[in-house]
Amino acid sequence: MCSPALIRNAHEARLAGARRIESWGTGTPRREFLHVDDLAGGCVFLLKHYSGEEHVNLGSGQDIAISDPADLVCEVVGFRGQVTRDTSKPDGPPPAS
Repeated sequence: MCSPALIRNAHEARLAGARRIESWGTGTPRREFLHVDDLAGGCVFLLKHYSGEEHVNLGSGQDIAISDPADLVCEVVGFRGQVTRDTSKPDGPPPAS
């Protein structure tokens, strides 16, 4: 999962010249990610145009492995070392049902 702690760890590891950082879980669960501006726009649209009683799921429609954003963070901060996975730790919160 791409937590603020992982962002900080990747940045600090790059500055320190570390060879690896650790991430919790397997990184294999898949999740949808949605930018807050897209969520806000969807909410405004629904407030203006939807009056039904059924739930509406706002999402991107594309799921990615939760390890992908972590790898992207490492690339962006310039950390070129290895990301090891501590599989004894949880993969993050369970998906919403």
